[in-house]
Amino acid sequence: MRDILAEHFFSKKMPNRDVMAVAEMAIAAGGSSAQVYEKVRQAFTGFAPQKAHKLIPTFPWRAIATTNYDTIVEQAYRDVSNRIQQIVPFIKDDEPIDERLREEANPVPYLKLHGCLNHIHDTGIPPVLSREVYSSYSTNRKRLFLRLQDLAFEHTFIFVGYRLDDAHIRDLIYSLGPGKRPRWYMVTPNVEAEDVAFWGTKNVELIKSYFGEFMNALDQAVPPLFRRLSQAADVADFPIRRFFKSRTLESDATNRSLRTDLTFVHAGMPYEAQSAEQFYSGYDTGWGAIVNRLDVRRQVEEDILYKTILENEAPTGPVFVSVKGPAGSGKTVALKRSAFEAATSSNALVLWFNPSGALRPEVFLELYELSGQTIYLFIDDVALHIDGIMALLKHPSTSKLPLVVVGAERDADWNTYCGELETRFPGPELKVRYLSRREIDGLIDLLQKHQCLGLLEKEPRDAQVRLFETVAERQLLVALHQLTLGKPFEEVLRQEHQRISPEQARQLYLDIATMHQFSVSARAGTISRISGITFEDYQEKFFAPLQNIIQAQTDRYSKDYSYRTRHSRVAQLVFRQACASDEQKADQFARLITGLDFGYSSDSHALEQMTKGRSLADAFGEPAHGRRIFEAAVAVAPNQAFLYQQWALFELHHPRGSVEEAERRANEARLIDDKNTAVIHTQAEIDRIRATKVDSPLLKDQLRRRARERLDALSSNNRFAVSSRCKLLVDEIAELKRELGDDPAEHQAVFFAEKTRETESRIRLALQQFPDDPDIIQVEARFRDELDQEERALRALEKALRLNPRGSGAAIRVSRIYRERGREEALQVLNDALATNPDDKAIHSEIARHHLTCHSGDDSTIEGHLRRAYSPGDANYEARFELAQFLFSTGEMSKAADLFGEIDLKAPSAFRSTAATHETIFTKRIPRLSGYVQNVSGHMFFIRAGGYPREMLAHKSNLIDGEFEDIVIGTNVNFSVRFNRKGPVATSIALA
Repeated sequence: MRDILAEHFFSKKMPNRDVMAVAEMAIAAGGSSAQVYEKVRQAFTGFAPQKAHKLIPTFPWRAIATTNYDTIVEQAYRDVSNRIQQIVPFIKDDEPIDERLREEANPVPYLKLHGCLNHIHDTGIPPVLSREVYSSYSTNRKRLFLRLQDLAFEHTFIFVGYRLDDAHIRDLIYSLGPGKRPRWYMVTPNVEAEDVAFWGTKNVELIKSYFGEFMNALDQAVPPLFRRLSQAADVADFPIRRFFKSRTLESDATNRSLRTDLTFVHAGMPYEAQSAEQFYSGYDTGWGAIVNRLDVRRQVEEDILYKTILENEAPTGPVFVSVKGPAGSGKTVALKRSAFEAATSSNALVLWFNPSGALRPEVFLELYELSGQTIYLFIDDVALHIDGIMALLKHPSTSKLPLVVVGAERDADWNTYCGELETRFPGPELKVRYLSRREIDGLIDLLQKHQCLGLLEKEPRDAQVRLFETVAERQLLVALHQLTLGKPFEEVLRQEHQRISPEQARQLYLDIATMHQFSVSARAGTISRISGITFEDYQEKFFAPLQNIIQAQTDRYSKDYSYRTRHSRVAQLVFRQACASDEQKADQFARLITGLDFGYSSDSHALEQMTKGRSLADAFGEPAHGRRIFEAAVAVAPNQAFLYQQWALFELHHPRGSVEEAERRANEARLIDDKNTAVIHTQAEIDRIRATKVDSPLLKDQLRRRARERLDALSSNNRFAVSSRCKLLVDEIAELKRELGDDPAEHQAVFFAEKTRETESRIRLALQQFPDDPDIIQVEARFRDELDQEERALRALEKALRLNPRGSGAAIRVSRIYRERGREEALQVLNDALATNPDDKAIHSEIARHHLTCHSGDDSTIEGHLRRAYSPGDANYEARFELAQFLFSTGEMSKAADLFGEIDLKAPSAFRSTAATHETIFTKRIPRLSGYVQNVSGHMFFIRAGGYPREMLAHKSNLIDGEFEDIVIGTNVNFSVRFNRKGPVATSIALA
């Protein structure tokens, strides 16, 4: 390569220079770096893998790393049909590691540390060719090198093709030391006796050989049979085959998936030992508690089996059944028990998804073709696997597959991450409820049987039951500890944490808990970077003190070790107890963040949870603590726009935050991702808030103009943008009000009235679009306060009304202020305005609202004004919406239905798409109605009631008395009414 570059750029050879020196001179001499890189790429064109290269894919490797740019190894894997693994190249930090590995059935990561020909012109990761690039080689590759170092702690390395004086190898060897890792090997043809002796002291054995000789020797020494697991044909060796219709075996890919991604649930399944004491303290080792029946039978398990097996015995497409409940309520155990009973009692084909696995549509299709059976798939922690679940359910190959997926998740995480799943695949929803009396009795019997009653043993049975009933509304896990140990659960965990010895083990427990409180495991690589504790150290030194407290696992694809506490709720409480002060929390978060590798989904999720700007602003009294966390985060992941945006939000919402710092961080986020709508909205909000703090009118106008320009770049359906536009107007109202004197000038009064009208109109439209958005409701309340509690604002509006009696905006606002203050002139103001302009639709609407609010005027008068609030053919759908509600309230059901039909047909799609949950002047007139269920569909059902000619929509979330599972066609219900564009919607529903 040195000679090729020298000949091309200098027309001569440079034997006294190395390749880096020649490349650096070529770039400096006028050939741009792009030209030099392109010449490098051309130099490798035409080279093909040799026999030695093609032997590499025939062996199973933990990982492969290289400082070469070429793609010869990748080509070798493509050429060799009997390859054991699929190669997955990684060239920079921010590639999603575990996600990419799971795309392949049997992957091997390939770390390209110095760049790659396929990305040779990527300025973020240029090939490490010149000394200038070498000096900053870790830019965007720091974590890539750390991954190699993580592997070095636990695995044997074989170095091939490197000189004995290679700086990278020496740094790696010296940084770890000979006693901190397994023995390593270096294959090199130039070995002297002195070299062997020296490297032996470093725990490195030298093999005198060329690469081709070494691979041939390895090929002869390890027969192909020993390089991969053979596939047995016996049903006993692979029990799922008893479901197959013929003796045809599954493919190798499906076989691997059933060993790595999925667990086939059956009566004879292997399981890890599980003691009763472990289980009742929350330490679940897998399937041992289920097979040995340590768990109490729950009503929700019967519900799961009914909805899953009986109602979905032969579905015509994928079905999703959700199981929800708070943390520590027993969801996971209930899900496992249901899966086991479905497999053993109902003889169903049941699969359990392994947390580190991948969901492959082709596997489920093949299993159905082999078995002809409905497949029941059970998944815990749905939110962590939401992308894979959605991809599986939406895949064309599974669209008509009889696949029933049963997933469990905590209520909060379901609401945050699983909205699309619920919308696209609405299905039965089951709740893990509080312990019933029958369940309490069963649990006490089990505790007594296994001698785990603890302090409850001294109490009579009635007292035992009563004690459980008093704490049954708490998490089951908390109740078990508190009742059997006689102490608050938090105190139990605090003492448990303090008793752990040595101190290094106690810190290890806290580090793992800090991660697991977010329902993700702490990878061994993360732990080793922040504490120096390798997995081997854990096994040798800390397994005993942390037994039954920490679980160690292995990811089936990345092959990484990881740790978890016995429950995420336990982890959360341990963290709170151990890090009670703001300084301790900040120290622990910052310390842990430095060890994260955001290329792994678990670390990325934890980083996202630890850097939520608003949460940190609420959590810390001093902004310095939050800033320390963000400084650590951006050092680990410098190219993640999310982190800078959250830092901006932290500064914006902390009482002592800096608006200038918020702007700087938001600008950094925009430079990284200029199309990110969340970042653009944050910038607009910063402009808005800055405008309220500066004194210069010119700067105020510039900031607000820029804020509006940024908001205009967002979708009209973006609720955050809609809210911010309203906030901008209310900010201006507040400033205009402060500038008004006791006797404002005419132009001031008129301008203030016009701005008030514009603001009120904007807020009204926002509430039509998002009737229950808390941010918009808060903006409306602030707008009312700005006007209603300030005499100067009222005087300005009164003056504007005198100057322009035909101006309905001022009349409406003055009338409302009068009404809220109990002044009788409120209606007269509106009547005077109407006398001036009899066709003013806004005045007609406001007179009707006044009568409804004050309970004055008869129905015919109100209806007359509501009808004159719009004209045939105009686009005033809000006036039509109000009339339709009024007609419903007066019993004119057919007229109301016709008008709702017209609105739904002609109004813009964003208009009143959802019903408001709060009462309005119209719904207050409507008593609770009675009716019956006419149809059930997914999470919705439809009610017939009264004289309304159409079905009324109802959603399971609006049930206040009774369970959705009890809703069937013909069920009698009573309910309150709200309205959307289509008509009445049932809410606060109770079974009659």
